[in-house]
Amino acid sequence: MPLKNVFHFVFDTIFLFSISWGCAERQRANPLDPRNPETHGKPTGLQVCSDYKGVTLKWQRLNFEALVGYNIYRKSGYEKNFKKIAVVHPDSNTYFDRDIQYEVRYRYCISYQLKEYESSVSDEVSIVPGPSFIWVVFKNCGQVAKLTHDSSHRVFQVGGMGFPSIIAVDKIDNGVWVSDPYWRLIYRLDKEGTITKQISDVGWSVALAVDTVRNVLWVADAENHKIQRIDTNGIILQQITDFEHPSCLALDMRSGACWVTDSSLKKVTKLTSQGAVEQVVFLSAPPYAISVYQKDGSCWIADSCEVTQISAAGVVLQYLKGFNCATRISVDQETGSCWVLDFGTDGYDAKLVRLSPQGEKLFQVEGLAYPQSIAVDMTDQTCVVADTYNYRVVKISREGELVGEWNTNCTPWGVAIEQKRNINK
Repeated sequence: MPLKNVFHFVFDTIFLFSISWGCAERQRANPLDPRNPETHGKPTGLQVCSDYKGVTLKWQRLNFEALVGYNIYRKSGYEKNFKKIAVVHPDSNTYFDRDIQYEVRYRYCISYQLKEYESSVSDEVSIVPGPSFIWVVFKNCGQVAKLTHDSSHRVFQVGGMGFPSIIAVDKIDNGVWVSDPYWRLIYRLDKEGTITKQISDVGWSVALAVDTVRNVLWVADAENHKIQRIDTNGIILQQITDFEHPSCLALDMRSGACWVTDSSLKKVTKLTSQGAVEQVVFLSAPPYAISVYQKDGSCWIADSCEVTQISAAGVVLQYLKGFNCATRISVDQETGSCWVLDFGTDGYDAKLVRLSPQGEKLFQVEGLAYPQSIAVDMTDQTCVVADTYNYRVVKISREGELVGEWNTNCTPWGVAIEQKRNINK
């Protein structure tokens, strides 16, 4: 073959190949093409969240002229098949599902709808809506986050803090108070996550309790060995100095009394609502945490190798042995049962123990790594755990099953439960 003909043959072959390759690439760039490596021919970016009134879906909007809308599919509980519940306008990328019930798992997926074609459905998402939210502080990242009732989805996240470690819900409006020991600050956030107030010069605040009836904050300042009563405007009302290392606070909401653990002096002290010493109970081991059962004012105390229950008058009701290092404790206000964090010989082998009101060990959940906080969600009697060095927040059912999990790159340090005021509405 003459050289000129060889040149034309090679050129034509390359030209035709480039045309066919370009057509294939353009076809696969079509988001409806199942061979598209990014979309696989189905909607992407589907996210789910919930509030007290329903479930919100969001997804990546498709700019496609032939798009008629988005089909919304749902199945609930033990239903086997998805059902179409709505068609959303092509200019929108959200859908709000009001037709829900609390404590039911809902699964969702969506599809593209064209005039004569429906795409494959998206990957499914699921959620269990309920009458509560979970607030979390992430110490090493300087952040506060609000999670959905099932502890599996983030509502929002707020940053810009130092090393926040303690969080408490203000039941007046479901905002929160957050202590930041490193910067000696206490923040006030509203329920939408906006910082509305800062209180400075509060010392190394290792514990925080909110008396919403009397508009008072109780703050344990471990650096200066004292308890402070501060009004919600930041004015110091009183400083109580009869402590060495105050480590935890718990309020008796019936009277406004505040219980204080002192791990150095091995005692718990009951202060009246005005800060006067009412009771002092000495223990055989350092108490790290305390929780009040509001129905009768009795207290459960995590004191190292024991868990101790005392009456509202400070009388010891029972000693429970068999713990290696009990560090956190929280009472279920509905049932009177008690949840305890127990560190093993290594903090990476910590476990969560549930006790009956009579002190019987019901079960334990293992596999926790230096968990720093627990809180009982009274709407479903679950326990939420800041599983700190597993970098996650978990929700454990009253039967001991994992029912929700939020994974993160930060260290969750404190957790608190925001509860809907009237669950029946």
